[in-house]
Amino acid sequence: MVRKGSLYLAFCLMFTLAALGEEFLLSADEAARILSAVPPWPTNSAIIALSGSDKLPQEALTGWQPGDSEFAQALSFTQLKKDRQAELVEVYRRAENTFLEFTRARDDYNYRRYWARYGLYDQPEKPVLELMEFPPDMPEEFRFFLEGLQHYYRGDPESARELWDRVRELPANKKIYCENWARTLYADSYSESDPYRTIRDLEEIRKDLQKRSHLDPRLTACLLRCEASSYAAVTNYPQAMNRYFALNLLGFRREEMIHYIANLIMKSEGADLEIAAKNQAVAKMTTWHAATLYSNLRLGTLDIVDKEAIARWLRALKKEGRLEDVADFAAVAAYRIGDKELVEEAIKSARYMSPFAGWIMAKKKLSDGKRAEAESDLATLFFSFPNMAPELRNAIGRDLSFLYLSDQRYKEALKLSLLIDDWQEAAYIAEQVMTIKELEHYVKERELETIKDDQNGPRLKYLLARRLAREGDLKDAGPYFPRLAKANADQIMASLAIGRNTDLPAPERGSAIGDAARGIYYGGEPLFATESAPDWFSSEGREPRAYFQRYREQSSLAPVSEDEERRVKLHAKRIPARQLCLDNAVSQVWLAVELMPDNSDSLAELLSEAGHWTENRDLETSRKFYETLIRRCPSTALGQEAQNLRWFPQAE
Repeated sequence: MVRKGSLYLAFCLMFTLAALGEEFLLSADEAARILSAVPPWPTNSAIIALSGSDKLPQEALTGWQPGDSEFAQALSFTQLKKDRQAELVEVYRRAENTFLEFTRARDDYNYRRYWARYGLYDQPEKPVLELMEFPPDMPEEFRFFLEGLQHYYRGDPESARELWDRVRELPANKKIYCENWARTLYADSYSESDPYRTIRDLEEIRKDLQKRSHLDPRLTACLLRCEASSYAAVTNYPQAMNRYFALNLLGFRREEMIHYIANLIMKSEGADLEIAAKNQAVAKMTTWHAATLYSNLRLGTLDIVDKEAIARWLRALKKEGRLEDVADFAAVAAYRIGDKELVEEAIKSARYMSPFAGWIMAKKKLSDGKRAEAESDLATLFFSFPNMAPELRNAIGRDLSFLYLSDQRYKEALKLSLLIDDWQEAAYIAEQVMTIKELEHYVKERELETIKDDQNGPRLKYLLARRLAREGDLKDAGPYFPRLAKANADQIMASLAIGRNTDLPAPERGSAIGDAARGIYYGGEPLFATESAPDWFSSEGREPRAYFQRYREQSSLAPVSEDEERRVKLHAKRIPARQLCLDNAVSQVWLAVELMPDNSDSLAELLSEAGHWTENRDLETSRKFYETLIRRCPSTALGQEAQNLRWFPQAE
């Protein structure tokens, strides 16, 4: 029985190779239909839109060499013992993983190197593939192919071609699995020195593959990738883009390469630009790139993509009569470069008033000073079209939340941020803008609502709990902590309650306060950490890319109010949770020391432990703990060892 995913994959492969013989991989209508199904961000939903299937292919489409199942099948025809065959399969898998990791690192390097010129990344370090040795009893076609592949990846095409020639020279029954792979990459090895030769050779390979009854999806994808890069090298951008788009159809995510080709198109001039603008599918994908690439798509604009390149592309679209086909994307692109006239022209030429066009109209009203109308339009779009593309709805929601913040409608801004699952923005509002009372009131109000799959509700309660704890109110914070944090908070409070009970003996009270100090020091960070600076609790101390705050500061359409600015300044000098825990723990230790008897092991252990806590952060306090240890516990083992060492004994 053939699985549904396999049938769909076979359909994609046959569709792709059959279409390769046409002028473009996908017809303009097909590509445009796929893109329009998920405006304005094409994703793997595009595959579903084409096939009608409710699932993506299940096969793992990775790597540029035959799969390990083909290798295992080749071994089954040899005289090697089963154990040795299994060992060789593992060798092959390790090589496969090594090549895969390298290609990912190389692609990431090329991508980051390109965008480093725009300041998006630092200049990356070029990855290097270490040479591997392959066992002599590996089938020759695989050994020669893999040895050639590693030279190919190391930038030595001549050595690679010599080894791949050896694959092609083998008898027909000895090159069943690797011949077409060797032919494909052999052709690609000329892509830099003679891309036209590469295109011609790949054309011949493609014709041969179309005659086959079984198509290897990875070989098909490899062929497409090689063709795409060669067509890009000769500035045939429509062919290159369509091949990258076909790779997406096969399950190989290459949106970043579509962006790359679109950027090359926008940088081009003359005939190259005109040819791209004439093709409906390419025009739509390139305009999508101009509209969305590295834009937060909020109220402000971001000068990363060359504004002149966008303007030149939009003029080409207008000249070729394609503005109507890409009206929504063109309106956004025009908005990004501040061309209000073209924004209006694009919106007027739209075939229907989509939520996307409505969003751009609202943004234009904002820039024209019609704030009330714009806010009303954004709210209508957000709440009246819940089934629009999630990314578009989220972008509208973010714009609206900025307006609410600017209007000092903090609860509504927080609610919107949670609705669009923008935790970074929600945390900023909940932690730095709203007061504790305002936040607690909203949390209680939210608990009364029925919210399906509410993942942010518990996070918001936990944030509130930590704010209360930092204000010294662990008791009120308790109900809002998650289970493990609450257990720790309860234990600390129980120990402190014993310490405050004057009816109990002083040593018992001191020991309990010491336990509370340990609980605060070792387990206090989850109770006191801030969600944003300085602790960045949810991101484990790593500051996330602060798109939200940066764009907020750049925007002049929803400026920060004086009230919000005043509230944020109150939180500007928050102590890191690690330091807060240390300070609180040290305070509790001194209280405990006053109650504990001299020359007791428990007092000596507490003083020594606290001394180690502070020795790297507060040497003066650590020295005071040492002096107290040798003064009050001279008869204990720890006290005597401390006197001999003239410092605390090494902690076990």
